[in-house]
Amino acid sequence: MVCLGIFSLLTLVALGVLVFGAQGFHQVVYEQGSQNDIRRIMAAIQRDLTSTHHKSVSLVDRDSASGNQRDGICVVSLDNWNDPGNFDTYLRPKWNRYVVYYATLEEKGQNQTGRLIREVCIPGSNVGPYEFDKFLNSPGYYLTEGPAANTIDITSQVLTDRLWKFELTNNLVAQSVSLRLALRNPPQNTATGTEREMHSMEILQEIKPANTWPQI
Repeated sequence: MVCLGIFSLLTLVALGVLVFGAQGFHQVVYEQGSQNDIRRIMAAIQRDLTSTHHKSVSLVDRDSASGNQRDGICVVSLDNWNDPGNFDTYLRPKWNRYVVYYATLEEKGQNQTGRLIREVCIPGSNVGPYEFDKFLNSPGYYLTEGPAANTIDITSQVLTDRLWKFELTNNLVAQSVSLRLALRNPPQNTATGTEREMHSMEILQEIKPANTWPQI
């Protein structure tokens, strides 16, 4: 009986350690996933914003039902920056695309997360280093809850489905864009049965469009 009691106690201790380790691993996986998402998203945004002209920047200010910032931004771009045919003899870009980043207004689950979308818009003509008139006049066509995929003029890509806040500010004097990106993971149960608070991760960054062609 003594041996059986000791064995049962050791079994309970081992199971507790196993459960605690599994929950800790689950939390680490969530946090690592958020870090990877932020690095990947910021690399894409920095690439598109630094290569564009500041005069092409258009912002749409949006809030979700709970008041979380879910903005949108549109900038001019190229379909392929490595294609020599996309530049003239003076290596000035022949603008032929607009790129849109925006957050959906949905708030799924307890962590109230939505999606961050990257769209490539192909207007066909009249593309230049200035604001996209169709985006300015009808932003609802581009900022949708059900992103278009491989349509005639739009191709969409979901960058993350754990987005909490996406806040943008156009700094006209500095000719830069301030960005706040926040991701959120749901609460996790601990080994003691209590619930950890929701884990959030965010980054604040100012990005300056560096392309000067043509200077307006």
